[in-house]
Amino acid sequence: MENDVPLSDYSSFKLLNSAQYSMDNRCALEMEYLDYDSYGNPANIADKAGVKTAYIWGYKGLYPVAKVVNARNTFKSVPQYRDERTTKYVNLKYSSLSANVKSYNFYTSKAGDVEIVLAGALGFNWYVSGHLDNKAFNLVQMRSSDNMGKPWTDYQNAYTYSATFYVSAGYHTFSILSTDACKESSANVYDGDIHFSYWTRKSIAPETSGTDDVFYENFETTHLRPASFGYHSNNSCIGPYTVSLVTNPERKYVIDYQVFKNGKWEYMKHDFVNGRDSINEGVYPIDDVRVYPKDASITTYGYYPLIGLRSATNERGVTESYRYDDFSRLVSVMDNDMNVVKEYDYFYQNQSVEPELTYYNEQIRETFTRNTCDASLGEMGESIDYVVPAKKYSSTLSQEDANQKAYIDLRNNGQQYANEHAECNSNIIVSVYNPMEQDYYLTFDWGVQGSIVTDYYEIPPSRKIADTGDVLKDYEPIKVYVPRRFYRDTRVAPQDDHWAYEEPSIKSTPYAFDINYNIEYYTGHEDIYVIGGYPFAY
Repeated sequence: MENDVPLSDYSSFKLLNSAQYSMDNRCALEMEYLDYDSYGNPANIADKAGVKTAYIWGYKGLYPVAKVVNARNTFKSVPQYRDERTTKYVNLKYSSLSANVKSYNFYTSKAGDVEIVLAGALGFNWYVSGHLDNKAFNLVQMRSSDNMGKPWTDYQNAYTYSATFYVSAGYHTFSILSTDACKESSANVYDGDIHFSYWTRKSIAPETSGTDDVFYENFETTHLRPASFGYHSNNSCIGPYTVSLVTNPERKYVIDYQVFKNGKWEYMKHDFVNGRDSINEGVYPIDDVRVYPKDASITTYGYYPLIGLRSATNERGVTESYRYDDFSRLVSVMDNDMNVVKEYDYFYQNQSVEPELTYYNEQIRETFTRNTCDASLGEMGESIDYVVPAKKYSSTLSQEDANQKAYIDLRNNGQQYANEHAECNSNIIVSVYNPMEQDYYLTFDWGVQGSIVTDYYEIPPSRKIADTGDVLKDYEPIKVYVPRRFYRDTRVAPQDDHWAYEEPSIKSTPYAFDINYNIEYYTGHEDIYVIGGYPFAY
């Protein structure tokens, strides 16, 4: 209440039902809790002026990781389902009847019929007895043209090939207790079939409503292509990352994030349009991805769980961070450039100074490919791992800072190491002309008898550039790099029909077999293949 009143004159708050309440009419609204997340934390709050503030909670709902003033997330997606019939097929082994004795659990989405059908197999008689839950069934299927006599005539007189049971929604058990089978004299051995159908629930498009103003991802729990350090955190993301958000069409939004490049974290920011944006900084880690309205104010937070606040970042990407001692006491506050702006010391009388804790990097490795080979001569760089060993770098700040130093080493030296230590392998540049209007495979067989290896190259249709009647002038070739070695044969075939293979026309030889591309036999580095034939002069 805005003014003090005697308690005897005050009407206390009463909850009438889940949607209605009563309170003293002199009470003034200070704050209204609009929505809650799945952990029961407030997700949207409105103050007495009607200004809405959105909260995002992290660390399994323990701490707020984003606070956005003048924003609200209202998007809801409710799963929807459709009941439909499904059928489960069970294979009946003719050669081992005892192996058919099994139970199968299944779930029906609603009450209804379970239909059991014994299909058996052509040329066979099959008999199956079993239970659906506690309800017995006996089924027979006579598909043999021979007169098998008893017990098959008894089975045929007593039973049919199908049974139907009405069951409630929930879990059920289909059990086969025994089977019998025989085949006509002319039939080959085939397994039989029994199947049962029931109601199941299929997921369909969800029912959606509302829009979202805020998105935040710090990669602390997603572990999507993680790096071993983050922006004032333990993890970040390497590689493409896409944000999709159902935004309010009447508001304008921005997306910002941090990227670790040139040995430091850099702040990036641009417009977020049409509810979708893709970030791709290549090999450079990204962190703290945020989307929010242009006219909103955002602050995001990181934590040392069970200790305290680790960092706070405002809407300009400026961060203040915090360090603690072994007793979870705050010892320093640092600015955006990691300069200490406040420092706290805790000492008892005659207490000795504790040595500063040192952190060491974890081992990291990445594969780099040599990029100094001459592709015009058919050379291709091989790949090699560059390893930054554990404990090469240290830090008195944090484990992540030590790992960050190792990552800088990896980025600065990995490619140079590959260029100096990886080999350039030698290849033949094969220009393949495919004037057909379908995709082909070009294959090469090599190796010794009993251990033949086939290399496959996908050859799409060549782009037509002229109409002279000469394939080599009318089409652009597809270039493939073929390692230098002796090939037993080469073939081409449509990708949708591997058996329709043929021999390509080859400029260097009239034959599509015994092709020796080893350097001592073939000193050139190029060759031409034509699918469909070409009159090369030899």
